[in-house]
Amino acid sequence: MKNNRRNKKSRAKAKIARFFTALVVVSVIVCLILFANKNQVQAVEGTDTVPLKKYYKTITIQPGDTLWSIAGEYKTAGCSTKEYVEELMLMNDLHNDNITSGQKLLITYFE
Repeated sequence: MKNNRRNKKSRAKAKIARFFTALVVVSVIVCLILFANKNQVQAVEGTDTVPLKKYYKTITIQPGDTLWSIAGEYKTAGCSTKEYVEELMLMNDLHNDNITSGQKLLITYFE
């Protein structure tokens, strides 16, 4: 009689343990799915947006070019002209925004 009760208790504990193990596994899977979906770029309804990739290239400064005019040509919508100029200065080890015709400049652009 005691063995029968012990077996029932053991089976009940094992059943509860399996339930909680399954619950943890399902919770982990749900969290992984939510995390993966969070990192995907989703198109905004009504638009056909595609994620942009960042590229680098070297340009030769032409007469009349300024860092500000280059920034206006190559910066993206999410970046201010000032931020882009500061990035150009940092990338090219410039101490001010003076550039000269014929100078080579590393720039970033997005496509």
